[in-house]
Amino acid sequence: MKLLNRGHRLEKRISASELRLRRRYTAFTVEEPSMDDSPITDRPPLRLLWMVHPKDFGVLHHSVHGALRHVKNPVKEIVFISPSSKLTEAHLQSRVEFDVPVRYLDDGAFLSPKDSHKLVAAIGGHAGWASSQLIKVNFILSGDSTPTFMVDSDTVLLADKQWLYAGGRQLLYSRWYDNPRYEKYLRHWGFEEMDPLRSFITHHTLFQPDLLRGLMEEAFGGYELSQLVEAVVSGSRELGFPEFCIDDEPYGQLLFKHYPERVVSDKYSNVNMVPARTDWDILRTLESLRASERYNSVSFHNPER
Repeated sequence: MKLLNRGHRLEKRISASELRLRRRYTAFTVEEPSMDDSPITDRPPLRLLWMVHPKDFGVLHHSVHGALRHVKNPVKEIVFISPSSKLTEAHLQSRVEFDVPVRYLDDGAFLSPKDSHKLVAAIGGHAGWASSQLIKVNFILSGDSTPTFMVDSDTVLLADKQWLYAGGRQLLYSRWYDNPRYEKYLRHWGFEEMDPLRSFITHHTLFQPDLLRGLMEEAFGGYELSQLVEAVVSGSRELGFPEFCIDDEPYGQLLFKHYPERVVSDKYSNVNMVPARTDWDILRTLESLRASERYNSVSFHNPER
């Protein structure tokens, strides 16, 4: 089965205001899924992944604690990829106790100097943001077949969730967010059949390598990092702006459209907040949000981000 439907356009668009209303309705009318009855140890295992930047150190350890507390699947391994593995390890060493294997990796070990230069030359100041997406995808695909749950470093989970079920069924979140520029990049890469009511750009995504691998092979001819870099560079040259999503959005669209039997939908329910001033303030905020039982996660974004 072809994963991408090339050469076909979506049906005639409805008005922007009606589309916005439909997107909001779709996002807010999802039933909360239940966990299966098996013990946690019998559920499919997964890997936890964080792409880390030092600017997120104020929230990172809370993000890790939140995942270890609320992910109701066995955690096989935890991986942190950052500009400085030693700095990240030193930050977490006194703040988190791990009872599973942990790896700290330098992001500079992934991109070759040649590919880094290509990105900087093509998209300038957006190169670091682009590199983070590319490295994430490459890491997930270059390892073993373990499903990998990626959490943004500034995002904290607030509610217990089983992310992976028997038979490869998984939680998949969507939202009513809309970015026409992201859509133009996807069309440039061959994605024509997209759900107009859902965006899968969220602050946490479970990736199954077998599905992601098939997507990358058809869209880009493979999933070597140099191939993905070239796709980003060529897109920027043709479209004239470096604003795209090469991870969450294409993966979510693929899963939702072509493998609906493997999708367990859940209500996104993420709240954005300005970071608190102290660690104690963050803890109090998290305690209050968990007690309210209104949200599944919280992202602490600076106003300019």
